[in-house]
Amino acid sequence: MTQKSEGVKEARNSLIQHLFEEICRGKEYSDFYSHVYCVIAKVGLQLKAREEGLFEAGDWTNSEYKQELIERAHQFLVKHIR
Repeated sequence: MTQKSEGVKEARNSLIQHLFEEICRGKEYSDFYSHVYCVIAKVGLQLKAREEGLFEAGDWTNSEYKQELIERAHQFLVKHIR
């Protein structure tokens, strides 16, 4: 693998990790939906999230499902950040 593509891969992974950590830092569960939406929108993926139903699936009002929703958001970021 060339050095340039390795650098791009590292930058991609770093961005995904940064966004994932930002999602995990959401404190108030009542604002969790808005918080995740804003993080996704920060990188311009809110339309893709809407098309894929990221925010429609799952119970965003129940704190028991927060970890599951965080994981879904992480998978979404990995899939769409290139």
